Amino acid sequence: MVTIECIIPQKHHRTVMGAKGSKVQRITYDHDVQIKFPDRDAREDYHNHQDDGQQQANGDLEEHEPVRMCDVIRITGKPENCEAAKQALLDLVPVTVEVNVPFDYHRSIIGQKGRDVRELMDIYDIHIVLSPADQHLDINKISGTPANVEDAKKAVEERCKELESEKQDRIRKSF
Repeated sequence: MVTIECIIPQKHHRTVMGAKGSKVQRITYDHDVQIKFPDRDAREDYHNHQDDGQQQANGDLEEHEPVRMCDVIRITGKPENCEAAKQALLDLVPVTVEVNVPFDYHRSIIGQKGRDVRELMDIYDIHIVLSPADQHLDINKISGTPANVEDAKKAVEERCKELESEKQDRIRKSF
C-alpha cells in the first residue's frame, strides 16, 4: 500500500467529485483505492520536496503559483491502482474552450426559453456561456471535462453548419 498525491486546484474539487461524490466513489470502486480530499480551510502553502514544478492537469509545468494544502488530494492503495486513480481524477478537471458561433445563430442555439442550450448542457454535462447580446460577439465558452467539451464543441459546430445550410436554402428560395 502506498499513498500518492494528486494536485488539483481546490476550485475544481466540486466538479471532480460530482453530485454527492458520485464520480469519486466510482473511481475508488473501479481502482480499489481510498481518496482523501483536503479540508476546505487548509490554506497554508504546501511544499512537495520531490520536484520544483508541479504538472498541472493541462500538462503545463507550473512553478510560480505555490501549491496549497487545500489543492492536495491523497490517494491510498496499490501503486498501479493509485496511478490509474490519479489519472482518472485529472481527467475530470474541467477545461474551457472558446467556440466561434456567428452572432446571428445565438438565438437558434439557445432555443425557445433556453431549451436547446440547456439540452446541450444536460446531454454533454458541460456549461455553455454565450456572449452578451449587446456585445454582438461570435465567441462562446464551453466548460467541462475535456472529452465532454470536445463532444459538445462538435455538436455546436454541427448545429452551426445546419443553420448555415438553412440560411442558404432560404436565400435560394427567395429568388
